[in-house]
Amino acid sequence: SKIWIVNSAVIDVDVNTLFSEAILGGFGGGLGAFVSTPSDVVVVNVMTSMSDGRGVESPLQVLARIWNEDGVNGLFSGFAERVSYWAIAVGIFLSVYCSLRQYYLALS
Repeated sequence: SKIWIVNSAVIDVDVNTLFSEAILGGFGGGLGAFVSTPSDVVVVNVMTSMSDGRGVESPLQVLARIWNEDGVNGLFSGFAERVSYWAIAVGIFLSVYCSLRQYYLALS
């Protein structure tokens, strides 16, 4: 986290620059996207199960079906696209947010 980097004797980085905010935000967004991919895969499969003619399936039924058909790979299906999207989105958001925050703090 940012606090660990600031207090680290090994890492010498100015965490208040626009670039470092974007990198840290991108890392956090990508990590969050990766960790939440299995739940997103289950939710999408629950929502599309009705249109596939299977009827309504519970999240546990969908999880069991994905696990039995594709294993871990099925639960992390599409993770690269998800991680890429969220890393970029959160990196941009966090750098813009921190820049605006610093700007408005300097005004007061």
